[in-house]
Amino acid sequence: MRRKQPDEETIRDGNQCQHGRDAHAPLAFATHTLFLQPRIYEDQAVTMSEIIIDSLRVKTWIGVPDAERIEAQEIEIDLCIRPARNFAEMEDDITLTVDYAAVCQRVSELAAERPRRLIESLAREIGEVVLSEFEAASVEVEIRKFILPETRHVGVRWSCSKEISKPAK
Repeated sequence: MRRKQPDEETIRDGNQCQHGRDAHAPLAFATHTLFLQPRIYEDQAVTMSEIIIDSLRVKTWIGVPDAERIEAQEIEIDLCIRPARNFAEMEDDITLTVDYAAVCQRVSELAAERPRRLIESLAREIGEVVLSEFEAASVEVEIRKFILPETRHVGVRWSCSKEISKPAK
């Protein structure tokens, strides 16, 4: 997933979210991107651990026209999840990380729960579920929809993080 510089920053629901539109993306591709600014503490190396789920295919009823929501359509979802713990802290224990199989199952269930008009809404819902139900510090969600014949796909990208702070020494 590409990372672009955001145009603006907003604070919402205790989570720090940065939203920006990518001026170089195709017109049919809305972009919402987050950039984590790592906090550096004394005697601490800064590392970033990410779990990548690439091209998860799910069925959902999505589209602005009613006719587009009559039958389920397949969309693709990419997730980039930063776990609450660094990989070095996980000690080879599945309970200390984000279970990507469980994330895939939950995202598939969420997409199939109800019809939606906007893929933007689904991207936000997926991100909020990953942050609230899994040991994730941040998430980037990209959704691709194969609806316009003159394009390979249209899509959106949405990112958000939990505010994580360490206690003072």
